[in-house]
Amino acid sequence: MLDRPIKKPLLTLGGDLKASFAVSKGRSIILSQYLGDLESYAVQESYKAALKRTMELYGFRPEAIACDKHPGYISGRLAKELSEKHHIPVVGIYHHHAHVASVMAEHGLTHTIGVAMDGTGYGKDGRIWGGEIFYVSGSNAERRSHIDYFTLIGGDEAARDAGKDLQCLMHAAGMEIDNPLIAAAMDEHINTFETSSAGRLFDIMAAALGLRTINTYEAECAIALENAAYDALRKGLTTYALPVTSDPAEMLYYIIKAKAKGSDVRELALGFHRMLSSWIIGECDRIREERADNNVCLSGGCFANRVLSEMCRVGLSTKGFHVYMNERIPGNDQGIAVGQAYILGLQ
Repeated sequence: MLDRPIKKPLLTLGGDLKASFAVSKGRSIILSQYLGDLESYAVQESYKAALKRTMELYGFRPEAIACDKHPGYISGRLAKELSEKHHIPVVGIYHHHAHVASVMAEHGLTHTIGVAMDGTGYGKDGRIWGGEIFYVSGSNAERRSHIDYFTLIGGDEAARDAGKDLQCLMHAAGMEIDNPLIAAAMDEHINTFETSSAGRLFDIMAAALGLRTINTYEAECAIALENAAYDALRKGLTTYALPVTSDPAEMLYYIIKAKAKGSDVRELALGFHRMLSSWIIGECDRIREERADNNVCLSGGCFANRVLSEMCRVGLSTKGFHVYMNERIPGNDQGIAVGQAYILGLQ
């Protein structure tokens, strides 16, 4: 149940990964089950069938539709088809704003500092975002900080091949790499893209520490890095102190330098988590000084990492912030349909 009613019936289609949709009316947002990734034709058919059944079951007739702003998403194409069929408007909503708004919906917030950390999402500048800090007031989100952009090659393949991502960032940082094809592609900007993705950073650091180089399943490399950090905590090892920075090339330089000197990879994994959480806390503190707002919402798939989420939650709470996270709604992409509905409802 929402604290404030949504003025008109809304259909929100979420995104293409971990696809789900939501129907919203009055004080209720009803989120569908997890349906899978829409790149699969079978999932597309299941998605359409579930949507049809849900609308029939509730006698639901939306007056507006929202979808992810990504221009290539299948869910966006479906939104356009439904808009033309029912003669109702479509609103595109940016991915990371929806992540933050999913937390706001759960906790009845209308303003907050919002931190969204995940693998990928289309940004306002056309780049791939994923390490974002906003100030959100009502239905408006202002991007106030982010992980510095870094360049990768390979499109969607970058989410699988952490070893290649590592070589890209090493080359960008002026380090020698053993694959001349990657160096040439980077230099000539062949199939490259810029990103601020926290998810890819976790992959790269796992590869740099020799933990994993390929994601054979989603977030395998990031989980290996989290496990190494947790092992350091469990065994009382020292946190390796890394300089706090938003520059991925600088992060990697210090990690590789420390590993070459023989530092324990578990201490370095823990140090990376501490450095990233310290940067997040510091940026939230800076925004609070400007906006006089103690609310912070944490969302996105990277906060499934318990080491990172606890470091941020405890560190922010210690500084007097009111920290909110997803509790009933998934913090990954399955929850963004709820965020889309809440944003439309606040407009």
